[in-house]
Amino acid sequence: DALVHNQCGGGDLAVAALARVRLCETIVDEIETRIGEMGAGYPAVHVRHTDIRSDYDGVLREIQECRFDRLFVATDNAAVVEEFRSRLAPTVIHSFSDLPEQPGQPAHTLRGVSPSERHRVNRQAFVDLLLLALSGRLFTCRREDGRRPGGFSRLAVHLHQDRAVTGRLVNRDGLLSGSRSPDTGA
Repeated sequence: DALVHNQCGGGDLAVAALARVRLCETIVDEIETRIGEMGAGYPAVHVRHTDIRSDYDGVLREIQECRFDRLFVATDNAAVVEEFRSRLAPTVIHSFSDLPEQPGQPAHTLRGVSPSERHRVNRQAFVDLLLLALSGRLFTCRREDGRRPGGFSRLAVHLHQDRAVTGRLVNRDGLLSGSRSPDTGA
């Protein structure tokens, strides 16, 4: 049995909760498959762009200067993925979540969605979170209003930096290899 309390802004505190759980094998399998598709040491960026909008232009310019051959983009907005593909060509842009073409509400506040659909969306969010955490280099974006990155980005940075917690979550040899160098973006 588990009691779960959900509250906004948990990025800095949520890592303590995640330190006490493990992901189920099927999610870890999916994470491992995605890393296999991208190759170890891939760079990654998180861009929230629905109800809270990221100022990602500076981070996008920084990524352009790095000239990566591939990049994992975790976002809640399909237009962001398309802009990264357009502006970073020929970089291969990986994004695995099913995103609505017309973004509306953020994934964690879905209303009017079946329990199975909500489960699928939340599962994709966990996969994205761990793909960010396991990346070789992580970029995050400030919000358009200038405030620091949102809770999901901060949680990804914490997991990226805390290999012990991330290791307990995925509980699989080989997923924690590679160097880490988080970048909080512009």
